[in-house]
Amino acid sequence: MANIKKNWSAETQEQTHELLASGMVFPGMDGRIHFKNIDGRFADASLSDVLSAPINIRDSETGEEFSFASVKSLLSGGWVLD
Repeated sequence: MANIKKNWSAETQEQTHELLASGMVFPGMDGRIHFKNIDGRFADASLSDVLSAPINIRDSETGEEFSFASVKSLLSGGWVLD
């Protein structure tokens, strides 16, 4: 069986890239920026954690923290804005 890697659509990835790169992201009612992963996980971050490198996000279920050097590496990790 072939190993098929799932990816978000190019449009979804581009929207995430544009919003994060421009700083035009706005926190939800809880004051956090929310992300989703192609594998079904969810994460959140403070506004300051996504507007500067490294980008730091926290798994919403486990609390595990992830750090990405760039928006490109965040996208490569399967994460997009939710």
